[in-house]
Amino acid sequence: MVVRLLPFKFIKAKWENGFSFKKKQTEDMKCIFCKQPSDNSESVEHIIPEALGNTDHILEKGIVCDKCNNYFAIKIEKPLLQLPYFISSRHRNDIKSKKGRIPIEKGILLSPTPSIVNFHRDKEGKSISLEDEKLIDFIQGNNTFSIIIPVNERPPANNIYISKFLGKVGLEALAKIGEGIDGGLQEIVDKVELDAIRNYVRYGQGKYWEYHCRPLYNENKLFEDGKENEAYQVLHEYKILYTDNFQLLIVVAILGVEYCLDLGKPTTETYVSWLKTNNYLSPLYHNSSTRTKNE
Repeated sequence: MVVRLLPFKFIKAKWENGFSFKKKQTEDMKCIFCKQPSDNSESVEHIIPEALGNTDHILEKGIVCDKCNNYFAIKIEKPLLQLPYFISSRHRNDIKSKKGRIPIEKGILLSPTPSIVNFHRDKEGKSISLEDEKLIDFIQGNNTFSIIIPVNERPPANNIYISKFLGKVGLEALAKIGEGIDGGLQEIVDKVELDAIRNYVRYGQGKYWEYHCRPLYNENKLFEDGKENEAYQVLHEYKILYTDNFQLLIVVAILGVEYCLDLGKPTTETYVSWLKTNNYLSPLYHNSSTRTKNE
């Protein structure tokens, strides 16, 4: 079965007029998730969490209401960031939390008895702490000892938090396009074809939504800025993929791993087909002018 979305008028207008096209919203504000009035909301919404390095890609107050904003922070983003893969990758790449802290990575001291070791990174450098303080004397008194550090190089497959997170990012990335066009946000709210993914992300309704996942580049890869002749690391980038058949997908890369979720149906068949047709090139690089990155 193919699920198609009716054409988005505001997306066509946005792409035809370029990314500098800007109009003031005239309709009363409603949350794009719960559809409730949100004019009095006090919180902005980060499309990608600050704890993944995002300080730029933010939605204005009211596009996502305070209640939904709080739900996503506690019920989706917090457990997502607590997955061993994201703890490990953020630790390796010195990515700070909203409070300015780098996650603690855990290892195992093998002798004299297996014990947990905590690895810390902060402004003073690297350090370790032991949950069993008696072992400090052992380490200080031995020239050699062995520690195992688990390496989580790939995110888990079929994870509910990643799935819901991608759906959240997809609708918010769509809103980022629509917020500058008169009637754009209201069109997202009114779009019944988006209700399935909207209700899945916000209320957990419906079946599990599959996502496609593959590595694109090494997480510590440095890219070159041709204009300024500087190297930079890409923490994340995203793009809305809107096919000729009006199928809408969100493509996100975080630390070199690409994720894709179909916003119209809970399978990956549309993206797999698109990749085959396009020689498996990532949509993130089809048009550099639409690439969204955080350095």
